[in-house]
Amino acid sequence: MIGLVLAVGLPLLDRSVKDNAVVAAGDRLELGDGLTIAPPEGWRLTKGVTVDMPTLVPAQPKSTSLLTDGPVKAVLQVGPFRGDSVRLLEQMNRNAVRSTTKAGFTARGERTAVVSTDGLDGVQERYTADSGEGTLTAFALPGDRGLVVAVTAPDGGQLSARNEQVQRMLSSLALTGTGDRS
Repeated sequence: MIGLVLAVGLPLLDRSVKDNAVVAAGDRLELGDGLTIAPPEGWRLTKGVTVDMPTLVPAQPKSTSLLTDGPVKAVLQVGPFRGDSVRLLEQMNRNAVRSTTKAGFTARGERTAVVSTDGLDGVQERYTADSGEGTLTAFALPGDRGLVVAVTAPDGGQLSARNEQVQRMLSSLALTGTGDRS
């Protein structure tokens, strides 16, 4: 009986948390193992959990969050990775070139360093694809994990209009005391 409640009841209760919550000032996304980030205020959280969101299943070390603001989307994905941020970004570029959802993918422009206020180092570059434009940002994290943040928009104007918000979000990346910094 307890197994049935845990297997069926808890996931149903967990899914009852309101979808498409509007991000408020001070909200932080829980990306797993003490890794958090402050999403842009006013965007919609369509997948993921905030630090104070009531949930029975916490964010896992391998997790995906999705934020939207009109046609602009930000996908934040954490998973196992060994290497540095440049290597993770190169891996993402190779995957995007082979992807059918990013037909015409071309990385362009200079790679730029991104450093969070917590001292986590990443690297970012812009890209174009048949479906629009975007940025890819990669962070190699302690504990053999990586974070990739892919922000996409149908055109560069919409992406540029939100660039300051996205850069603020990236700089807010933090690893709290519960995370593994080794």
